[in-house]
Amino acid sequence: MSLEARGFSQLPLSQPMSDKLRVGCDLRIGSNKKVDACGVCGGDGSSCKQPLYHWDTTEMSLCSVTCGGGEFSNEKYEFSGYKMARPTCRNRVTGIEVDESQCSSATRPEPAVIHCNTHQCPPKWVTDEWGICSKTCGGGVRDRLVICVEESLGVKNKVADEHCRSPKPNTQEICNMHDCPNWVASDWSGVS
Repeated sequence: MSLEARGFSQLPLSQPMSDKLRVGCDLRIGSNKKVDACGVCGGDGSSCKQPLYHWDTTEMSLCSVTCGGGEFSNEKYEFSGYKMARPTCRNRVTGIEVDESQCSSATRPEPAVIHCNTHQCPPKWVTDEWGICSKTCGGGVRDRLVICVEESLGVKNKVADEHCRSPKPNTQEICNMHDCPNWVASDWSGVS
């Protein structure tokens, strides 16, 4: 199959042999085309007016809390739940993130912060550590404090048990069920 049949143009015989072996960015034998500063094959650098590196913004993160992200406190609304998108410097041609020094600091956008999950958290059970068992062996009991708590802006407040929807964890359990050691007397041995 000839070169022309495969999509290559014939070079005039007057061109030097070294030019015939050159391949440009357009993948044609004998082409002198090069990629310009804008990433355009055969361009003269004027095809784009934008710098190679530019500021972009990452996708929004997940919310920092699942609930309780906002509340009235001291007659103002305070937020503790947020999600954000941060600025990132990228190569305009490849889309790859590069060091921030490649982008102009004068045009760096501010991180985007959005308040989220501002609804109040449902009350939940909070359990204390188990106390000391009433017996060291033979079966005793131990107790712990279990309270229903509603949390808002990091502050936990005790509320009535009926506000917690899940079953209340045990406040008492059996402990030290192993047998107690005891003395066992055997028959007297003979005198030697």
